[in-house]
Amino acid sequence: MGYKIGSFNCLNMKNASRKDLSKMAEMIQTQEFDIIALQEIQGTASVKAILDNLGSHWKGKSDQTSYVKNTSHEYDYAFLWNTRRVDLVKTKLDNGQKRTYSPRIYKQYKIDKTEQHRKLNHEPYFARFTPRDCGGPSFEIRIINTHIRFSKYKSEAGEDTQGAITTRRNELTILTKYIYAKEADNRYGDNMPAYTILLGDYNLNLSASKIYGTKGAFLEKLEEVIVEDNTDSNKTKKIITVQSELTTLKKDTPADGECAFASNYDHFSYDQNRFQTIPTPTTQRINTLADYYNGNVAEHKKGLSDHQCH
Repeated sequence: MGYKIGSFNCLNMKNASRKDLSKMAEMIQTQEFDIIALQEIQGTASVKAILDNLGSHWKGKSDQTSYVKNTSHEYDYAFLWNTRRVDLVKTKLDNGQKRTYSPRIYKQYKIDKTEQHRKLNHEPYFARFTPRDCGGPSFEIRIINTHIRFSKYKSEAGEDTQGAITTRRNELTILTKYIYAKEADNRYGDNMPAYTILLGDYNLNLSASKIYGTKGAFLEKLEEVIVEDNTDSNKTKKIITVQSELTTLKKDTPADGECAFASNYDHFSYDQNRFQTIPTPTTQRINTLADYYNGNVAEHKKGLSDHQCH
């Protein structure tokens, strides 16, 4: 039995009334997502408004990552999930009560300053889910929802201290080698096997994608990250990044016959070794531009986002 997980950058959804939430809900239901991770959702009001369009069997949780200096945005995350299919992990405490593991901003992780690593500009949002329709919890789906900052890193004085593309690649290295690798192996109280996925807006293109009219901020070698375990070779990870279709829309409305898409920024990453025990995951872009807006870029940006769901 498979589970369908989506990711969508909502483009500054601070004022939910300006977005076409009925179409967003239609997309989630039509695509039969079990879980969808959102970036730039900006506020609990927007989450509630989407849930109101989805129905009572859907739940959601949002949170705000650390405020980023020298930017005009606060970057919020959210998870929405279909409670008929999955639910948050629960565990029984020594006193007999149950504890629910609510999604949280991930703040404790390593960095390697010798590699010019810095603290993440947008710390990710982490959640643990279990299935509800296979006779009870038997495994976990762990999701690391991320939004790597697009703009260049600037110091408090305002100067550019590191190249933008290098900064993004370094942030992805932290997300894969230190956060993903840790959570993929973590064993919590109930000791269930876990399948961990990193997803979101990486602001980096896969070299396999066909980029139109851009020099590209490519992942290059980060398409495959090997994390070795010196104590147990069976725990060595081969983290691959997938989803090579173009997902972001061009700034200007394209001319007739011109491709409307600019970049391939939205991805999934997972440990290929761990996922060998289950059917190979498949990924695809949901072309909401064609399916819901008849190719109208301006209306899509106004009603949904400048990204496509994936």
